[in-house]
Amino acid sequence: MFAARAGARQYQFEQIGIKEGLSYNYVTSMYLDNYGRLWVGTSNGLNMISNGKVTAFTQVSLSSCSLSIGRVTDVVPAGTGIIVATESSMLLYDAVEETFKQILRSGMNLTVGAIASLNDNIVFFDSKLKSLFRYDITTSEIRYLSSFSDYGIESVRKIMFIPDRNNVILLVTDNLGIFEYDITARSLIKVIDYKIYSAATFLDSHHNLWVSR
Repeated sequence: MFAARAGARQYQFEQIGIKEGLSYNYVTSMYLDNYGRLWVGTSNGLNMISNGKVTAFTQVSLSSCSLSIGRVTDVVPAGTGIIVATESSMLLYDAVEETFKQILRSGMNLTVGAIASLNDNIVFFDSKLKSLFRYDITTSEIRYLSSFSDYGIESVRKIMFIPDRNNVILLVTDNLGIFEYDITARSLIKVIDYKIYSAATFLDSHHNLWVSR
């Protein structure tokens, strides 16, 4: 990955890789928290960049064990900390205590294919269970929302909240297009009905949906 400092007319780039302390060179996600720390998810571990220093997490210590992070799906804000979604687990990082806690559902690991956060409203799609869930940060409760087997949806690559509509999200799939889901009404509507490139899909603040095929 590269870091750039913007000047009046030019950018200065600095390469950050394994040599500089990054856990892996293939970056999957990035998030800048309220403390000015850049969280970088990779195919092998999580990284925190603060004041030019890289701290890599390939394993985290929990209350009862040590957990390997593996491939990070995404990093999203959660209260005063962040949620780290991986292919085999979901972790909550407390920025005040500087500790990790594993989020479980009925004592079982979560396999997060896609996750989104808006004003502490956390929604994620579990790849193994092929279902959509909501996580309450205050109560630590995970609530089942829906599965979409009738629509043939077995994998969701990206979830996006629609601005000014906190209970409406877009579910992005690679092969089946994009769906709009109303959490309150539990209704699903297909928005785009063709194959797209989910990684290059973006919803701006003016409700314009940008899609790459």
